[in-house]
Amino acid sequence: LLPGIFLLAIIILTGFLLIVRVDNQMLYETSADLLSYSSRDISNSLNAASGMSDFLIADSTIQDALAATQDADDGRTPPDAYSDIHSTLETYYQRYREHYVNYIKVISKNYTVSSYSSDSNIMPSDMENELIEKAREQKGGVTWITDYSDTYGIYLVRIIRRIEYMRLDEIGVLIVNIDLNEMMEDISSGNSRNSSTSYLLRNDRQILYAPDSMKGLTADDLSAFPSSGSSYSIQKVGGEQYFIVPGRISATGWDYYC
Repeated sequence: LLPGIFLLAIIILTGFLLIVRVDNQMLYETSADLLSYSSRDISNSLNAASGMSDFLIADSTIQDALAATQDADDGRTPPDAYSDIHSTLETYYQRYREHYVNYIKVISKNYTVSSYSSDSNIMPSDMENELIEKAREQKGGVTWITDYSDTYGIYLVRIIRRIEYMRLDEIGVLIVNIDLNEMMEDISSGNSRNSSTSYLLRNDRQILYAPDSMKGLTADDLSAFPSSGSSYSIQKVGGEQYFIVPGRISATGWDYYC
């Protein structure tokens, strides 16, 4: 009788453990799917900024003002060109600021116009020149600059070309600043009631954003994290146990870990 009771207890315990394991597996997979879905907010905001740049460089007011400036022989700024560009930038800024657009800047051969922002005038001149050069390297395509993410956020830059008569000569440069920290903090807090959900974002070996608990991590530390093709992983980071969901931002090719 005792061996029979022992065997029955083993069977019940084994069944219970299997049920718990399957239940945990379903819970993990559901959580991973939800976190992967919520991370689309990052991609949506970056896509919105990219789409805004498409509309802006084709805007007739921007095109006309920059073309008139480019064609001015005496080097003077045509009447109303600056104010027309400024009012147009303000319109786009107000429309897209919810996507963490911090400010928009258009640079012509005679002047620089910025939408309103307390941060729009703090860019060092050598940094601005570097952004312009990187925009020219792509010849009009969207370029994301992350070199200054720690201090200034991230930048979308591109050349503005003349559309009229398909001349396609360069008439200006567009610079869009994205407040990366605010975007990541809002997305993290919006996905967890108890603030236990955070995102870590990286571009190749550069860590663009990390929560306070992971500020000390390096690119080598991230090599132990699951790849973007994985579903999830449970592992220790800095002595703490984490449920990690990896993924990739389709708009930029950057990797994230939730």
